[in-house]
Amino acid sequence: MMLGIAGNQSRGSWLFSGVNSICISIKYGMANIKYLLIACCIIASIVGIFAQSPKYVERLQSIVNTTSDRSNLGRLYVLNSSLNMIEDYPVTGVGYGLWQTYYKQEYQLSIEIQDLGHSHNNLVQVTAESGLLGLIGFLYFNICVLAKSIKSYMKRNNPYDLCIVLGWISYIFLFGSIDYTWGNSLGIKIFLIIMAIMVTLKQMELGDKKKKIT
Repeated sequence: MMLGIAGNQSRGSWLFSGVNSICISIKYGMANIKYLLIACCIIASIVGIFAQSPKYVERLQSIVNTTSDRSNLGRLYVLNSSLNMIEDYPVTGVGYGLWQTYYKQEYQLSIEIQDLGHSHNNLVQVTAESGLLGLIGFLYFNICVLAKSIKSYMKRNNPYDLCIVLGWISYIFLFGSIDYTWGNSLGIKIFLIIMAIMVTLKQMELGDKKKKIT
C-alpha cells in the first residue's frame, strides 16, 4: 500500500490507503512491537519523500482547497446537479448508464466547465440512475458483505476478513464518497479479484485447521 501511495497522485488513494495502513499496523503492532517500529519507519520515509517534493506537497494541500481547486469545485458542482436529478426522479432514477446524458441535457451548471462524466460519489450516482429502489439494493448488498465478514472476523480473528472489511469500506464507501468507484470498470474488477483472493485464503486456512484437528 505504501508503494502504491508513493507511486501515484490519486489523493483518494493516499488518504484511504493511509487509513488502512494505520489500522492494520495497529492490529499487528499490538502483538509485535518490531512490526510497529518497521511500519513507523516506512511511514516516516514516505512522509520525508513527500515533504521533499513540491509537486506532492501541492497535491496534498489541494485536498482541502474548495475555493480555487478545479477538481474539488467540479465535484461540488456535479453533486449539486445530481441532487437535483434525484429530486426529479426519486423512485427509479433516470436509468442505469444515463446519468451523463441527463446531466448534459438538463442539469449541468454553466460554471462546471470540466464536462465531468459522473457524480464522483457511489451513493449519489446509484440513486440518480436507479432511484431509491436502487440505493436500497446497493446498500443491502454491501452491508450484507460487511456484516458477514465482521461476524466471521469476530469469530475466528483471521486477517483475511479484516482485509475484506477495511478494503470494502475504503473502496466502496470512503473512496467512493469522492469518486464513482463502483462504475470504474477496471478498478472494480481488480477490487473484486483481491476480495476473492482474501476469501480463498480464508477458506484455505480453515481447511488446514480442519485437517490438523482430524
